[in-house]
Amino acid sequence: MRYLFFLMIAMCSFGTLIAQNEKEEPIIQNKDNSYVIKLANGIEFVGKIISQDERELYIEREDGERILIPHYQITSITDLDKKAVRRIANKGNDFLPHAYFFSSAAFPNYPEDNYYKLRVSGPTFVLGSKSGITTTITTTWLGAPIIVSAKKSFKLSSDVHLSVAGNFATASWTNFSTIAAFPSMGLTFGDRKKNFSLSVGAGGLFNDGSHVGLLNLSAAGLLPISERVSLIFEAQAIMELDEINIVGDGFLGANPLIVTPGVRLKTRKGGYIQFGLATTNVGNEFMFPLPTVNWMRRF
Repeated sequence: MRYLFFLMIAMCSFGTLIAQNEKEEPIIQNKDNSYVIKLANGIEFVGKIISQDERELYIEREDGERILIPHYQITSITDLDKKAVRRIANKGNDFLPHAYFFSSAAFPNYPEDNYYKLRVSGPTFVLGSKSGITTTITTTWLGAPIIVSAKKSFKLSSDVHLSVAGNFATASWTNFSTIAAFPSMGLTFGDRKKNFSLSVGAGGLFNDGSHVGLLNLSAAGLLPISERVSLIFEAQAIMELDEINIVGDGFLGANPLIVTPGVRLKTRKGGYIQFGLATTNVGNEFMFPLPTVNWMRRF
């Protein structure tokens, strides 16, 4: 009986030591570093550790999404430098383009996620850089017009991004007598899967020595309704300016408002197809909506 008593004490003490060791598991303090968290089922998450206790780990991924992971599911946590984070975060992960129908969100585009967007009228190429500067080239199959923009993105918080861009357009690759140039600024709320964006741009259209002031306002959003389907909406207003006044019937005719609701479908090969119905106003009336299709794929 005496040996059984001592055995029970030893077992209870050992169990207490195990519980103490689990409770006193060191907390990762450096919240500026990024980590690879590998789970028992083989899934890996890359992000910063926001908080941690003896039961759960709370992380923020590179795309801004926050995840709560129980410790019992974690097999390893590896510290990474920023360059490794970006490389691993994009490898094998879902491709999430930041483009709407005509404009784009304020998120940066990195080289691992360069993509092209094909329309009925022509292609768009989106090229990223490690510095967060995104270059976009849009044209038609005839090369007229050609629009080039360079955008710098800033992360204000986990769900707010700001972008500042310079945009330049020419009538064609052979005709530089008609050009347009204007800076723009955008603000995006949310993450790459669900977001809402506002942007404003102002500049001029120059044609054979004359020029017209232009103001562009846009609002767009993306809302997922399932794993592969999202609703997408965009509204673009283009206004002609005469000094500081809006011209009602100038070079552009009636100031156009382009409204495009639609749906985005994720393909099984990792690309996306966007279907929309674009309509614009003629005076106070809107034209019959025309179908528009975008196909996006990473290269």
